[in-house]
Amino acid sequence: MGRGKAQTQQPAKSALNMSQEETLLALETLAKTLAVEVRYEKGDFNGGLCRIDDRPILLVQKTDPLHRKIHVLARELGAMNLDHIFVMPALRALIEEEAASVQPQAEAAPGK
Repeated sequence: MGRGKAQTQQPAKSALNMSQEETLLALETLAKTLAVEVRYEKGDFNGGLCRIDDRPILLVQKTDPLHRKIHVLARELGAMNLDHIFVMPALRALIEEEAASVQPQAEAAPGK
């Protein structure tokens, strides 16, 4: 019975069969490849891509749990053109999954 508890306390694996820390690092590396600065800040915001002095900056809530940081990075990177660079297939699948989960919400919003 003790073995079952120890197994549930191991770091969660993402769909990439990597730890959440490794997944986050892979997404940060991809952002760097795209010349997007990733900044972890404290504040009252959801996180996302913005431009400061014409430089793309991806702001992430510093206090968010790892799975939320991964979600924000994957969602924002999914809005970018990744066709011209190599992205690990499993990482690309994660990014596309996050982008697809955002799209239905955007389509459901009433047009103005």
